[in-house]
Amino acid sequence: MKNYVKHSRFRVSNFIRKKRGEQQIHYNAYADIALRVLQLSTTGLRSLDLLTVFPSPNLNFIFGKNNAGKTSLLEALYLCGNAKSFKQTNVDSLIKKDKKSLKVLLKSVKFDEKYSISYEKTLNTQKKAKINDKSANTFSLMVQTPLMCLTFGSENLINLPPEYRRGLLDTGLFHVKHEYYEIYRSFSNNLKQRNKLLKTATYENLDFWTNKIIEDSLIINKHRDDYFQELQRAYATIIQEIVGFDKETYDDIKSSQISYYQGWPKDLSMKEACASCLDKDKALKYSTAGPHRADVFITTNADNIKEIGSMSTQIIVSLCFMLAQARVFHVKQKYSPILLIDDLFFGIDDKNLALVINLLLESKIQCFLTAPDLYKETITGLNLDHKETKMFELKNGVIAEEKNAKKNI
Repeated sequence: MKNYVKHSRFRVSNFIRKKRGEQQIHYNAYADIALRVLQLSTTGLRSLDLLTVFPSPNLNFIFGKNNAGKTSLLEALYLCGNAKSFKQTNVDSLIKKDKKSLKVLLKSVKFDEKYSISYEKTLNTQKKAKINDKSANTFSLMVQTPLMCLTFGSENLINLPPEYRRGLLDTGLFHVKHEYYEIYRSFSNNLKQRNKLLKTATYENLDFWTNKIIEDSLIINKHRDDYFQELQRAYATIIQEIVGFDKETYDDIKSSQISYYQGWPKDLSMKEACASCLDKDKALKYSTAGPHRADVFITTNADNIKEIGSMSTQIIVSLCFMLAQARVFHVKQKYSPILLIDDLFFGIDDKNLALVINLLLESKIQCFLTAPDLYKETITGLNLDHKETKMFELKNGVIAEEKNAKKNI
């Protein structure tokens, strides 16, 4: 496996260099990672003691046994960029059992300008977040430190419910069009009003709120559709690159495609969809058509990857989707988001492990990955450039940097 990764990485690097001329607009700025975390400090976070990490600007592997706190470290990063847990759990549940509060401090740099972001949460109270010692709301945190997060293990992008994929889509869209935040919030509020009437069988003002969500739906769908077309192109380019440097890539990865379902039949207008679903909505007591029912499909040769793809294939295509989002982001913002990947190596075979590491190294994006400690020896033996990667191990609530990463040869 070691030889395969070294040889594969050599081919990846050469392939990317060959392609750079024709992709000058997209990739020149990747040479320098404009946004990166310089330091992360936490206290009172689940099983972790007071700890501080100084990460690599590129790849950061976090090893440890089950329940060692690997995911908690990613949660700390996510709190500083989204003010919530990426596991969608109550933030109070992240506080260590013998503590009453948690604190996170993140120091970062964006285009050579340094920032300090702090997040504090005390049990049963509102969060406190600051950017450079000034109070910050969730919107400000998201703009200041854009993060993209993928989770694997038994649940991943492919097999989770549609709301997970829809959330990733909307997060990516928000980061290229910040005004989308208010647009979707307006739709959500109007949808709640319509659903409230349906739930209570109070239909007097139903037409008013139906028209409201129809108006919002058209705007949202236009934004999503425009964004998704860019996302499709970026995804197709990444797949072509993979095929270009690895002819032995699995066929279901080579032929994979992404598509977007808007949340109602394509041959109907939103107005027609609402009319056709009215009786159904009244019976179920909620709205069954609209952007809140949208989804992203990943298929291969017209088959759903969820049904036929191996776990390795699911991991690769999920990662390609995330990297496609990062590329669209980069084209719009001229820098890349930070990637958080939880339990990446779950169910992955040796061949695709090499491919994953190559994709991440060549992306020139700061990335934090968690993995079981049994992978530590494997990753350590890959001769990864010590300037591009760092490895950390969590044990008994304490984190230590591994010093035995070898120079690339």
